[in-house]
Amino acid sequence: MRLRTKFLLAMLAISVGLTSTSLLVVRRLVERHLRNQIVDDMRNSVTVFRNAQAQREAMLQHAAALMANLPILRAMMTSADPATIQDASADLFSLASEPAGQWSSADLLVLADREGVVMALHNRGAVLDRRRGYELVHDSLQGNNGSMWWYGGKRLYQTAMRPIYFG
Repeated sequence: MRLRTKFLLAMLAISVGLTSTSLLVVRRLVERHLRNQIVDDMRNSVTVFRNAQAQREAMLQHAAALMANLPILRAMMTSADPATIQDASADLFSLASEPAGQWSSADLLVLADREGVVMALHNRGAVLDRRRGYELVHDSLQGNNGSMWWYGGKRLYQTAMRPIYFG
């Protein structure tokens, strides 16, 4: 081989080597940058979700507090008659189940006495029976938690409990 051909082949090999190395370095830098960006986006998404969830729970707690302070509900619960409370609370449930702006409306209203006995149960969608309602209320009273998730009647409910004070 002539010297000029050897020189040309050496230059070509050096060019191919430098180009390949440059492409590998750029590829790794881009991959690292994309991974970091995806991780940051996921962290931001989780933060936004947690904030939205906290807002939703606060709205739910506020709605439960407002409902517990209604004079008509207080008067209704003094009767201690499940049939009366079931019939009288139907209007309250229809009011609570109307769409409320950007927040979803109520799908479940359970009124129970101090021992957890269900006095009234209203829900939309799949039927949730009183026995399951009693179990859920009883478990929630044992946990002493203001906000929780219930599963019953093939549906998942986010709930808030508030005591009703008389007098």
